[in-house]
Amino acid sequence: MTRLIRTTALAFLAIMAAPLCLAAPSDARDWANLAGDLRNMARDIQANADANPALDAQLPAPLRMGLQRFGVASSQLSTEMKTYDGAKDLVCIFRGMSEETGKQLTSLNDARTGADQSDALTRLVMMLDDATQVGEAAARVMETADRIEPVDGGLTGKCEAVPFR
Repeated sequence: MTRLIRTTALAFLAIMAAPLCLAAPSDARDWANLAGDLRNMARDIQANADANPALDAQLPAPLRMGLQRFGVASSQLSTEMKTYDGAKDLVCIFRGMSEETGKQLTSLNDARTGADQSDALTRLVMMLDDATQVGEAAARVMETADRIEPVDGGLTGKCEAVPFR
């Protein structure tokens, strides 16, 4: 339990120090690092929940606040990617991650036992793991693609839904 508290405290400090304004490749990489920190925190919490399935599930404030920050940053990155030629898929991916973060926060808040919490964390950990790779892809697009004027009507609300596997 002490390890969980220490890990949570360190992750909280890292999350709060992470930049929120996204505009450069380094910011996309910082976003990916934030996702990795949150993933690791979620894994530690999940291990505790798995070890204590009857536990009265509590969502630690650092994870909740970090996920809120991640969701906002994902939305900002989705908007930023509209200014790069050929980045439509990334616009949709980041918008989807922002929406999914909100859904997973709701699931975590609704969890009443350690078993419920572990189930909710499974999907979150998978998304955050994907985010660590997506952030690097976005950084590479930002480094190599031409900047364009965003076409608001061309991308807003045009992301196709893909069912979760």
